[in-house]
Amino acid sequence: VSDQEPPLHIQSNSVSSASDEVIRRAAQLRVEINRANTLYYIENAPEIDDAEWDARMQELLALEATYPELQTSDSPTQRIGSAPASGFEEVIHRLPMLSLGNVFDEAGLRDWYQRTLDFLEIDHAPMVCELKIDGLAIAITYKNGVLDRAATRGDGVRGEDVTANVRTIRSVPLKLNGDVPPELELRGEVFLPNSKFASLNLEREQAGLPVYVNPRNSASGSLRQLDSTETAKRPLDMYFYSLGYVENTVEPTSHREALSAIKEWGGRVNEWTRKAETVKEVMTAVANASVIRDTLDYGIDGVVIKINSLVLQKRLGFIGRDPRWAVAFKFPAEQAETTLRAIHINVGRTGALTPWAKLEPVMVGGVTVGRATLHNKDEIARKDLREGDRVIVQRAGDVIPQIVGISSKNRRSYTSIPYQFPNACPSCQAITIQTEDEAVTRCVNGACMAQFERLLEHYASRGAMDIEGLGERVSQDLPRLGFVTNIADLYRLRDRRNDLIKIDKMGE
Repeated sequence: VSDQEPPLHIQSNSVSSASDEVIRRAAQLRVEINRANTLYYIENAPEIDDAEWDARMQELLALEATYPELQTSDSPTQRIGSAPASGFEEVIHRLPMLSLGNVFDEAGLRDWYQRTLDFLEIDHAPMVCELKIDGLAIAITYKNGVLDRAATRGDGVRGEDVTANVRTIRSVPLKLNGDVPPELELRGEVFLPNSKFASLNLEREQAGLPVYVNPRNSASGSLRQLDSTETAKRPLDMYFYSLGYVENTVEPTSHREALSAIKEWGGRVNEWTRKAETVKEVMTAVANASVIRDTLDYGIDGVVIKINSLVLQKRLGFIGRDPRWAVAFKFPAEQAETTLRAIHINVGRTGALTPWAKLEPVMVGGVTVGRATLHNKDEIARKDLREGDRVIVQRAGDVIPQIVGISSKNRRSYTSIPYQFPNACPSCQAITIQTEDEAVTRCVNGACMAQFERLLEHYASRGAMDIEGLGERVSQDLPRLGFVTNIADLYRLRDRRNDLIKIDKMGE
């Protein structure tokens, strides 16, 4: 916008009502910033540079801080985040957000399609194919075109209210365009781009926090932050994929029409969609998706196939928790070959010794994998895994990367020997035991330092006492430096503040 007006000069201590000029300027800034966001995040065609965008945003923030009555729910300043919440409120979905059934091959797909036709008593039903993005399903409700509420899928019937966090996602419109139904629910998938995943994990590692297993795990954790200012720091993204509840309007007659309507309203829709008249055409689409999979900046774990007609969708309804009118064609678990550099042992809070593999870093499904779980002593022996072996690594969905087995290309030297699981705890050197009724090997020393460190970490976790800043690294440092010898010591740390701030990276 080349004819941008000069910023208004305002007094920060003003308590008077906003003038007409200020009201017009704030409205203009909202329009300009929202348009810039749409062009940048949705249409990928920016018109202004970052400096211009920042100048507009800072001016609008100043206006709204001085005249709070100017702040609207669709203001782009709402993306910055708000005060921390004490918890998430429960949301009842007006229409269930149910899961999809899965098929894994052409035979399974043909069976699903034939059952669908038999139920409808017809011999043909056009389909639509879409990428199955590996993210977090969200339902966003707009009232009179303005974002009113966002909720997670939850159990399909009840979800969590994450409105404040979803507002921070740049690709989610705070206000829709054009003639929008009075109340409208749009559903989509929130995800973290693969290109942003590594840098986010590096930041967490440097802060002494546990790293995320994969981008989906990261997106879920980011969206469930109680402090939306933290979510605002995460580069989350989103695609809409369907309509939910629509009030008092003539709905589209097909799924493809619904996607077109969402785009016209300003919602971001994935451009990869394929029409299919037959199962053969669906399989062609699946093959194409499989080919482009590694070129995408987000994870996909399959293709979603939907009956295109919304009239037929309503006739088909649901069976159990699955819609009859849609199915997911799941890709096989992604695999890659790499070298097993070393086998390490972690000691858990209950004394369980869990082996894990340090790997030569390798890309698996768009994510760099440098470690994998080995489960237990018996699993290592069963697969005869040895340090230096060429191995096949696999990751599927939310599962931690694991070693499937030894590569057919593996060549061992004559000096190679089977891995010897330790008979002593690697932390305290106490004896370890394995009972007949479980596969886990355990350290029996109740005073084991590693067990206590993991106990501290668990005690501070969100599912327990939710102590901010007490992650993996700090849980190790505090006992090792003598600041904490039992749980009660955590509550006396304030008395040792001057000593604590001298610790590297501990800070104020």
